[in-house]
Amino acid sequence: MHRIEAAVRLLADWKPTRIAFGPGIIAGVGNTVREFGRAVLVVTGQGSIRGGGVLDRITAALDQASVRCAICASVEPNPSQETVYRIAYRLLAGNHDCVLAVGGGSVMDAAKAACILATAQSGELPDYYGAGRVSPKISRIMPLILAPTTSGSGSEATRFAVISDTRLDLKKLIADPAIYAHAALVDPELTLSAPPRVTRVSGLDAMTHLVEGYFNRIAPASDPTAEARALTGMSLLFEALPRAVQEPQDREARTMMSLASVLGGSMFLHGQAGGPHLNSFSWSSAMDHGEATAV
Repeated sequence: MHRIEAAVRLLADWKPTRIAFGPGIIAGVGNTVREFGRAVLVVTGQGSIRGGGVLDRITAALDQASVRCAICASVEPNPSQETVYRIAYRLLAGNHDCVLAVGGGSVMDAAKAACILATAQSGELPDYYGAGRVSPKISRIMPLILAPTTSGSGSEATRFAVISDTRLDLKKLIADPAIYAHAALVDPELTLSAPPRVTRVSGLDAMTHLVEGYFNRIAPASDPTAEARALTGMSLLFEALPRAVQEPQDREARTMMSLASVLGGSMFLHGQAGGPHLNSFSWSSAMDHGEATAV
């Protein structure tokens, strides 16, 4: 338990994104969204949160907070450019003033990329591929709130979005501080429905973030808690991942994995990914991203 408390303390003052953590915290989503807007587009994946009743709970909370919402569903794994354009169109056509993305890394990344297009209202998605190509046009994307349903990508705490160019069969990276989410609601209960395979491959991704982030720290003086975040995250993950795979309803293990995932994402405030993630881009059509990074 002390490791969980230590991890929460390490995230308490996380600057780029306001992170709220805790089991059941999604119940407060209405009030969180209301801080940023009155008309939200809820971006989701291919149906998992509908089946468990999570989406109904979220829409009820938004309604209670007097926030108008619309749903943009069916974001696929490794989201395509076409999906990003579809979300951006819904944002602009519906006159939404903020976005709530509820899902895994693919959903969160697609929402980040769509927010770039909807905020800038100029250029095409490829104009923003690469490092630092968003900030010259916009200082910050429109308000974005993220609620992860897996424990792996850490996208809720990063400046990255990975989008697939299906025509070229390539993954493209957007890396820019302008795309940090404004807030994240990290609720381990949202991960309870993740099947063992998803839990395993997303957990391997989180493991790689922590290891790469630890070894690739670029400016330790400007991020003095980075080493503690990496070591705390690895300690949590190495114990919790086998437990979460073998017993999906192990709530303590899910809590530990959610923390490890956010800590992994936080490692790239100044550090960089390395060879494992470089290889994973090349192997994206052969295996899941988490497996590729782990190999």
